Amino acid sequence: MNSWKMLLDNFGSLRDCEWFDVHLAIKSALESAFLYMDKSFIDYISFTYGKKTVDLNYFLNFACQNGKEIVVRWIFEQFETNHIDIIAPLLSVCRKGNKELVVYLLRKCCIEDLNLNATMQAACESGTLDVVTMLWEKFNFDIFDVESCFKSSCRKGNLNIVKWLYESFDKALFHDISVLNLACISSNIELVEYLIINFLKTSDNEMTKIEECLSYCNSSMLRFFVGKYGCDLFDLDHILSVGLSENNAEFVIWSLTNFDFKSVDLNNAVKLACQNGNFRLHTSGETRLVEWFLNSNCYESLELQQASNVSCARGKIDVVIMLHKRYNEKACNVKAAVNNACFSGSIETVYWLLNTFQEKDADLDVALAMACGNGKNNLVMWLLEKYDMKFNMKLAILETFKASLKKERSNGKLSENSSFELLNWMLKECGNHILDIKISVLLACKQGKIGHVKWLFDKFSETCRDINPSEALEAACHGFDTFAIYLFLVKRFRNRKFDLQKVMQYACEFGNDQIVEDLLKRFDKNKLNVREGIFAACLKGHLNVLRVLWLYAKPKYFREKRLVNLVSNSENSEMVNWLIAAVDR
Repeated sequence: MNSWKMLLDNFGSLRDCEWFDVHLAIKSALESAFLYMDKSFIDYISFTYGKKTVDLNYFLNFACQNGKEIVVRWIFEQFETNHIDIIAPLLSVCRKGNKELVVYLLRKCCIEDLNLNATMQAACESGTLDVVTMLWEKFNFDIFDVESCFKSSCRKGNLNIVKWLYESFDKALFHDISVLNLACISSNIELVEYLIINFLKTSDNEMTKIEECLSYCNSSMLRFFVGKYGCDLFDLDHILSVGLSENNAEFVIWSLTNFDFKSVDLNNAVKLACQNGNFRLHTSGETRLVEWFLNSNCYESLELQQASNVSCARGKIDVVIMLHKRYNEKACNVKAAVNNACFSGSIETVYWLLNTFQEKDADLDVALAMACGNGKNNLVMWLLEKYDMKFNMKLAILETFKASLKKERSNGKLSENSSFELLNWMLKECGNHILDIKISVLLACKQGKIGHVKWLFDKFSETCRDINPSEALEAACHGFDTFAIYLFLVKRFRNRKFDLQKVMQYACEFGNDQIVEDLLKRFDKNKLNVREGIFAACLKGHLNVLRVLWLYAKPKYFREKRLVNLVSNSENSEMVNWLIAAVDR
């Protein structure tokens, strides 16, 4: 623990480091201290950072989740635990099936405070029959919801618990056939067979219930049902989509050889296969599933270019090459293929395409923009170096800016933003004038990216003076979490005029209640058409804005017949009830 102590003692010097989170460091140090049962270090943390730092509830639950029985006992021996919450730790050990810890914690808690149903369900989920029977013997089983316990056991695939419950209690308690769906999700074939025998054989609509549960099955469960009930129940398109989503080539080929697949959407199947492209079927050698599809049907019926585009977008170069070798140019639209490859960021795929086909057939400006917009910076640098930056850099820089917006942290910091670093490098190489400042400011305002807004106004202060204040504030009203940007802009434009009413209207339309309230507090209400704001908020269903406007507007505005009719005809019952109550005041 000395290394932790050294780090925490010196965290003051690390406070300004954006990568260092002192709260996370203390939490991690305490987790280690509890696992090693180092009381002196825990006392040191408590003394240095305050008693609230050592959250016994959290660390008891942490020990229980990790199955550390000796640590749990040590916590109760070393600390004052009168006010500790034992419910969450008890549920954790029940789910783990740790009988010794369950017994120990039950001794430490007040039984009246427990949610015994939740405790029993957690035990059923564990699949540990000893814990379930112990709880049942310890407490009166009449207080337990047997049906919920049965469902929990089915969902987790615990056949032993399901059998015990079904054989121990009145069969009338188990009437909900939806448990078969839960069992299918668990993929426990033995459990599903058990439920079919005990539930469905007595049902008048057995096949209907089987059809209902198929949508909950994975490939192994579907194969079981095909073997038991034949092929007539099944939609082959659904079976293919399940197998392809699981990358289960063997299952897909098995299903196609056992069903009549003439009605299958083979194009969609090949598209899905190309997305995963790299899985193989291990039989005699390594045969690709994509090749199997193509060998099983006449290729003229396939949308080869679509298959190639999907492969490029996924960076599956081996599938792209295979399609090209097999069908030559028929399988490739060069422009679309290069764009899709740039979307994936696969340098290998882009390199192969540009060396195999004529570069003039590709739109390299759009391709670079695709790579920039998706943050594929390694590919961006490779393209810029290969073609000596002879691109439409204005488009590339704008797309890089958009990618940088996506990567801005919630606290507005721009560090560790690779697209932001690339953007700065591009501006240095090409000149600041290349970036369209107006579009960039409006984009950042709409997306609530305060870090980028501040950066733009600081770096391009002269250019930002030409920005229309009304447009910037209206953009801030469009987005979510944009109040900080609104305040920044109001301060920045304090000496400039802007269309107050238009900003108010946008804030009401887009549900920005904080902005609406600040406008009403900060500016003369007589210059704001509150009545129109009320109608805009009602039309868009923003009750939060209406509540703010009620505090500042004349009550007569809310009693207007047109407004009442507008709200009454809407499907927003909460707003209707609120307006009725407001009008009656």
